[in-house]
Amino acid sequence: MTAAAERLGILCARIGLCSRNEAAKYARLGQILVDGQPAKSAAALVSSTATIELTPRAQRMQDDKVTILLHKPAHYASCRAGKGVPLARKLLVPENRAPSCRTRHDPRQLSKLDAADVLDEATSGALLFSQDGRVSTTVARDPLVEKEYDIVTTGEVTSGQLSALQLNLSTFCEQEAHVRVVPGYIPRAEKARMLKEDPAAVVEEAKPSTSSRLQVVFSGTLTSSALRQMCAQAGLLLFRVSSSSDMATIEYDDGGINRTSKALTQPKSQGASQAMLHAVGMKKEDLNKAQVGICSVWYQGNPCNMHLLSLGDDVKKEVDKDPKMYGFQFNTIGVSDGMSMGTKGMMYSLPSREIIADSIESVMGAQFYDALVTIPGCDKNMPGCVMAMIRMNRPSLMLYGGTIASGRSCKGEDLDIVSTFEAYGKFIAGTISDEDRADIVRNACPGPGACGGMYTANTMATATEALGLSLPYSSSSPATSPEKRAECERVAKCVKAMLERNLKPLDIVTKKSFENAIVLVNALGGSTNAVLHLLAIAATAGIELSIDDFQRISDKTSLVADLKPSGKYRMEDVHRIGGIPAVMKYLLKLGWLHGDCLTCTGQTLAQNLASVPDLDFGAQSVMLPLEKCIQKTGNIKILRGNLCVDGAVAKITGKEGTSFTGKANVFDSEELMLKGLEQGKINKGDFIVIRYEGPKGGPGMREMLTPTSALMGAGLGKYVALMTDGRFSGGSHGFIIGHVSPEAFIGGAIALIQNGDMITVDATKLQLFMDVSDEELAKRKAAWKPPPPNVKTGYLAKYAKLVASASLGCVTDR
Repeated sequence: MTAAAERLGILCARIGLCSRNEAAKYARLGQILVDGQPAKSAAALVSSTATIELTPRAQRMQDDKVTILLHKPAHYASCRAGKGVPLARKLLVPENRAPSCRTRHDPRQLSKLDAADVLDEATSGALLFSQDGRVSTTVARDPLVEKEYDIVTTGEVTSGQLSALQLNLSTFCEQEAHVRVVPGYIPRAEKARMLKEDPAAVVEEAKPSTSSRLQVVFSGTLTSSALRQMCAQAGLLLFRVSSSSDMATIEYDDGGINRTSKALTQPKSQGASQAMLHAVGMKKEDLNKAQVGICSVWYQGNPCNMHLLSLGDDVKKEVDKDPKMYGFQFNTIGVSDGMSMGTKGMMYSLPSREIIADSIESVMGAQFYDALVTIPGCDKNMPGCVMAMIRMNRPSLMLYGGTIASGRSCKGEDLDIVSTFEAYGKFIAGTISDEDRADIVRNACPGPGACGGMYTANTMATATEALGLSLPYSSSSPATSPEKRAECERVAKCVKAMLERNLKPLDIVTKKSFENAIVLVNALGGSTNAVLHLLAIAATAGIELSIDDFQRISDKTSLVADLKPSGKYRMEDVHRIGGIPAVMKYLLKLGWLHGDCLTCTGQTLAQNLASVPDLDFGAQSVMLPLEKCIQKTGNIKILRGNLCVDGAVAKITGKEGTSFTGKANVFDSEELMLKGLEQGKINKGDFIVIRYEGPKGGPGMREMLTPTSALMGAGLGKYVALMTDGRFSGGSHGFIIGHVSPEAFIGGAIALIQNGDMITVDATKLQLFMDVSDEELAKRKAAWKPPPPNVKTGYLAKYAKLVASASLGCVTDR
């Protein structure tokens, strides 16, 4: 730290820009310049009309907790403090960098202040940004939305300046802005007052010991929370606080992007850590770089995942090109849903989501990587990766492995993985030969990539893009396309920008972004698995989301995509017509999406989509105009009734009808149902029940793609309904109801159904019930005994003990 830099804090205090207690933060902003030249004496800066220019390093800082005054021809500010206006209001940002100052404040560390008080200070603060003294503001509160305001300005006020006022910018044009007050923010003056009124301790001295460490000498009792509050007041981003009886050491972010890894790379006490890093190829100068964990869900045995290691290689190459970053690849496990479908192996599918999240968390937590890039491919990969990203809450984004290309049979028919399942039913029904079935099996999957329709993998990839945690086009670029390889370079640049801004997943995901994801799932006819996974991701983020939110959003979202499994087209066709960004731009224009949600690009969703070409409805039929929608509501329905008091999930497009009533045909496992189909025990009009397949009963909540595809292939799909406490693959279609809760294994009503009971599902009334009296159900419940568990040891046994119900997302850490 230079002497000039230390003087900067003292001089700022002297000319009234801050108190001496606040001055410490200026000591890290660099050399003092006056009129472009280094200051030669303190007297040159004491004048009340003097200006201060900061070094380029200080100018690059984008944290709005630190005051930055930029002296530029187009953006001039005086050093004179506005009377009564908190120092935090004096951040001035060049227009071409706005709005780069968005910050989310942790409500657990900051007491709440009335939004109107914040707004009053914010609008007075806006007056500081005048170039000519003529800026004025008027404020109009929106009576329909609490804590949202319109600010109309005259004069020049930039979006970056509004962001600096600790407001979340919603929309901005030349003379109008719509802003949302950040909940829980306390102005700097209020925090200072709170500290001064704390009689428990007296801070006698605060002196720097290194470029990113302060030693605080105090008398009395100084609590950890008070220390953290003091640091917040001083604009220091905390790394670690430790204290003894009369001294505390505060380690803070010194502006570098290696915020986490420096715990291993910088202290002399971590010599062993540094030695091991040298052993894997890092040089001395590399120890100052940000370390980026690059996690691919790679393994050779599945087309969804077989190419992910090469994508990880490309990401690492691009990361390592940057002089401030160093990439480390690591791996996690995966389960192939397509291969395990219809077998006991499917028990491991949903639990693999937790293993993926746990293993990524373990590596990131132990290795102290500063940022994370995840590269998933198959169904449970995506939510597992996103849950880990949110748990660690370091700059992170997801690169989806991409969709597979269509296959083609010898007869010229387009194929995908679901074609193979339906071929089995057709073979049983005698409508195709074994040779035809074998031809379909050989040609359905031509190479790498996830299953091609709007099945679970593509559903969760699009949902993640809607959440803002992957780059635009990531979900729709095919696995083998040039765009997917180019995305690796874009990812490296994005993670660098996220590191510089310290932009993290919890800065991005909100209740609104989850609503965006649910809208997209419903508009595209996505998988019911999205309900489970989005509930789990929201729980990880601490955001309240329930299955009722899915129904609320489905009610006002039309099905406007003709995509498989219920439609004609695949994800490669979505890519051809403009990709998921073109689809989201269409939905945004319909008013279905929240355009003000922040994304990993640092821009809002609306900003990302502004330059995206519009869909051409005259040149394609993949996406339909609203007046020609397939269904006026979404395809996901949340049902209630005496069979599912905690809810059930149906995927109903309307092609199968809106209601069904039939006699129960009960099977206590997936295998018994398939055996019954082969033996001709399933007939038109049956309401098929497959139970004891829930999260605990399976365990693992297997997917029922094999049964539904076999029914379709056998020609029964239009004439039967199927319900289960298990799940359905994204490839399933027909009159199907899953996630029935409570599940059979814990005595849910589905365990009490008997053959011949009349069961009704009504998608219009959102009901699922059996025509059995409450008295009869009570008798059956009294006589019911739980079956022995299917698995008694190993991971699945642990999973069965920990897993929550389907209505809560099947999480294991709540």
